[in-house]
Amino acid sequence: RNVAVIGHGRMGMIHARNVMNNPRLSLKYIVGRDDSKISQFTSSMNGVTGTTDLNVVLNDPAIDGIIICSPTDSHASQIKMCIDAGKPVFCEKPVALTTEEIKECFDLSRSKNVPLFCGYQRRFDPDIKHTKKIAEDYLGGIQLLRITSRDHPAPPTEYLTADSTGSFFDDFSTHDVDYARWIVGEEPEKIYATASSFTGVDDTAVIVMKFPCGALCVIDNSRQTTYGY
Repeated sequence: RNVAVIGHGRMGMIHARNVMNNPRLSLKYIVGRDDSKISQFTSSMNGVTGTTDLNVVLNDPAIDGIIICSPTDSHASQIKMCIDAGKPVFCEKPVALTTEEIKECFDLSRSKNVPLFCGYQRRFDPDIKHTKKIAEDYLGGIQLLRITSRDHPAPPTEYLTADSTGSFFDDFSTHDVDYARWIVGEEPEKIYATASSFTGVDDTAVIVMKFPCGALCVIDNSRQTTYGY
C-alpha cells in the first residue's frame, strides 16, 4: 500500500519511520509547509517525494492512504480534503480542536464511506489490551479506575505554546480519557478537570470522571518527571 504523511515535525518523523519499516507499506510523499524542512526531512528517504501542495498527493491514484500529523488546527481541513478525494485517513489525536469540527469530519467519513481513524494507539498496545482482558475476564464491573501518565522528555516549548496545539487536555490527557471510556465501555456523564502550570505552560492535571454505571475514574498527568515516559 502506498502512503503519504502530512507533517514533518516530531510525530511526522515517527510515522514516516514506522511506514518505512512496515513491509506492507511504501512511503511515497511527505507533505508540509516549509520546503527546506521537507528537503531535510526526505534527504535520507529513497523514493520519497516532498511537496507543499496536498493536491499533488490527492490527485495521485496510486496513493492508498494518508497519515495526518500536522499541527492540530490544520487537521479538520486536511481530513475533509482527503476524504473528498476518496483517500482513507489515519489522523493523530485530536482530530480537531472543537467538537463541531470533529463531528463534521466523522459525518463526512460516513457519508462518503471513506475510513477515518483517530490515532488512539493505546487500544492496540499489547500490555494495555491485556488490562482490558483482565478486567473483563476476572474483575467484573469496574467500580474505581486510576490512570497515571507521564511525558518525559516533554515536547519542545515552541510546540507546547503554539495555539495550534490546543490545551494540555487536548494534547496529553486525551489518550487517558479514551482509555477510560474504552475499558469501562461507557461515555462519562460527569467530568471535572483542572490543570496547573509549573513551567510556563500547563504541565500537570487531574481529571475525575463518573460513568452511568457508577464507576469513578481519576486521571493524573504530568510532564514533569525524571524517571521517563
